[in-house]
Amino acid sequence: MPDWDDEWGDRVTKLVFIGIDMDRAEIERTLDETLLTEEEMRMNWRELKDPFPAWS
Repeated sequence: MPDWDDEWGDRVTKLVFIGIDMDRAEIERTLDETLLTEEEMRMNWRELKDPFPAWS
């Protein structure tokens, strides 16, 4: 199983978009912008700013 990790198990995530006249290149570009940079990958992720409002 190429997507299996002995420590973490299944390492596959699939995101499906269904619609009419969707701009695949724009969707891919936008999603790529959300990826962590190499510097962010090395950081303590708990130090990253949380973009969501606090839960009450």
